[in-house]
Amino acid sequence: EASRPLREAAAVLFDRDGESGAVRPGTALGDVLRLEGGIATVTERDPEAADRLLSLAAAGMIPGAAAAPR
Repeated sequence: EASRPLREAAAVLFDRDGESGAVRPGTALGDVLRLEGGIATVTERDPEAADRLLSLAAAGMIPGAAAAPR
């Protein structure tokens, strides 16, 4: 599987962020990757929508953050 090294590196970074409190407890890397893939798929022809949706999703994963409309 070609993406394995990338997933392993992402897992290390994600775990570190989880331990430091930078990611909301209970957030799973697999869910984040699926969310990102879904956003990429549905906004393939609309980069501005992709940016808005990724910002909204990220704000939902950061403890205490509120999503600001763009």
